[in-house]
Amino acid sequence: MDLPVTPPGGDLPALPDPGKNLAVLGSLGDVLGQITKLVTSATSAGPDPAALQKQLADLQAAVKSLLGLLPAAPVAVPAPVPGLPVDDARGLPPLPVNPTDALGQVEKSAADLVAKATAAKPDPTAVKDAVPPLSTSTVTATVATATALVTG
Repeated sequence: MDLPVTPPGGDLPALPDPGKNLAVLGSLGDVLGQITKLVTSATSAGPDPAALQKQLADLQAAVKSLLGLLPAAPVAVPAPVPGLPVDDARGLPPLPVNPTDALGQVEKSAADLVAKATAAKPDPTAVKDAVPPLSTSTVTATVATATALVTG
């Protein structure tokens, strides 16, 4: 079956700016790299509190840079569809999610990880338990950012 070359009505949708998309994806990669460094440092034996605070600040700066590249209008979150779950078993929210909110949750989860890793007596179990929420919020932020590129 051949797919139509143009949508009904004959108008092609506006294509996102490839250069801007690549800049956003590069900035997202920077955020992901900062998260990886932070988790690696926080979960190491004897994490350095000063280094973790600097890495958290670096992550926050990377998030700010990414937000500056995203479309100005936030992605609308649709109303729940009756009969469909509003949350899945992994704790991921329904999509699309506003990237600003999703990246804010990344920052919150990262700050929680740093707080647990830099406590007066860090509890290794508490530190490890702080990683899954950061991972989940990172996945959500990644999807929200990608969604903003094609919908914004």
